Amino acid sequence: MTAAAHVHGDDGAIFHLMRRVLQGHTALWSAQLPGLTKTQWTVLREVVAHPGQDLGTVGARVAIDKATLTPLVARMVDRGWLLYLADPDDRRRRLLVATNEGRSTEQHATPLVREVDDSALQALEPAQRDQLRGLLARLA
Repeated sequence: MTAAAHVHGDDGAIFHLMRRVLQGHTALWSAQLPGLTKTQWTVLREVVAHPGQDLGTVGARVAIDKATLTPLVARMVDRGWLLYLADPDDRRRRLLVATNEGRSTEQHATPLVREVDDSALQALEPAQRDQLRGLLARLA
């Protein structure tokens, strides 16, 4: 019997196992980063790393559709993490940049995100973690 078959309520379905792992990760995330969602983190990290992108570009880079991203970014602007600036080459186009508070939030969260990931994967050896990342990247 495989380790996967020992999960209560599991019939061996890979997506059930993935859901269980993500539930555990989300619980760890909520405890360590209570004011920041995973999606907000992804957007904030992208905008800090690559300031001055428009909403469509950010969405494409982080794989979030515009219908989800628009209200998410609006909330992040309201929280003081992001700003929209007019594109100097096209005043109709708005570009996203992180505020000082947004950069500070990203800087504070970075080591906590690593801790959450490490805790969620603690049952795996380092080589297994790398293998899992590689496999998930292929699926993504």
